[in-house]
Amino acid sequence: MKLGLLCVPLLAGYATAQSISVRCIAQDQGTMWPMRGGASNAPDAAPPRSALLELLSGQYVVDLVTTEGVETPTVSHWRIMILPADTSRAAFPHIVRKWRPVLVGTRTDVPKPTPVDSLRRGRFVGGLSDFEMHLDSATGDLSWQTAPGWTDAGWFFSVAEVDSLGFSGRWEDGGLAITILRRSGLNVGERERGYYCARRVR
Repeated sequence: MKLGLLCVPLLAGYATAQSISVRCIAQDQGTMWPMRGGASNAPDAAPPRSALLELLSGQYVVDLVTTEGVETPTVSHWRIMILPADTSRAAFPHIVRKWRPVLVGTRTDVPKPTPVDSLRRGRFVGGLSDFEMHLDSATGDLSWQTAPGWTDAGWFFSVAEVDSLGFSGRWEDGGLAITILRRSGLNVGERERGYYCARRVR
């Protein structure tokens, strides 16, 4: 995963802005998968299911950078857990098999993360804290979505790069609400969006 240094100014209630450093750069592209001697985003570059589960299952720290829909860029820090989804007929009963998620997860930095057994079977009880990951077999692109099954809620994440250390990409708010902001003398409507980097910790 390509990592760089980005300094994002954050207002902290003082007369001047303070800065923090976030080691994260995320590209806007189809998913780049690790391969021997490099990486590829060709449709057939995605690993088979067993290798995909091994590559992505685990616990991560996520730096979530919001660049649009806010007055100044902000950074949030999540802790998430990713698990293989249950692919039995009983799990995700209303979803055609080929559209069932390959992986599921939840935030573990919230007061009541969804239990592991519930996650695997698609019984999401954490609302915005839960998510499911999908692999598009036609393009080889990986994506994930929070608050699965909810309407006018959740965030949509594209995955631009994956390796053994984690993954990164772009995200946007999937809701209908927009924020009206003053930009260079104009009033503009923006939906919250930005980029993120997920770093494996276990």
